[in-house]
Amino acid sequence: MENLNLYADLRSVTGEIREKTFARLLEFTSLGPFTSRLAGKLSGGMKQKLGLACTLVGEPKVLLLDEPGVGVDPISRRELWQMVP
Repeated sequence: MENLNLYADLRSVTGEIREKTFARLLEFTSLGPFTSRLAGKLSGGMKQKLGLACTLVGEPKVLLLDEPGVGVDPISRRELWQMVP
């Protein structure tokens, strides 16, 4: 959650919008059960999902990804590609 809070602060996402955005992103990335875990203790795939969630906090119009599936297991790679249209 610290990472999401940092990116929300940087993008001035506050209040109810922040709460709704976090809920949507945590569900979208399936990271909800891991909110109390430090980012450094997440698996490679979870770290990639967290990075994607942090990027999406600001609702960018364009998203450039540089090999998001590198260094993660096949299941996480498949999940990542299902998240990115």
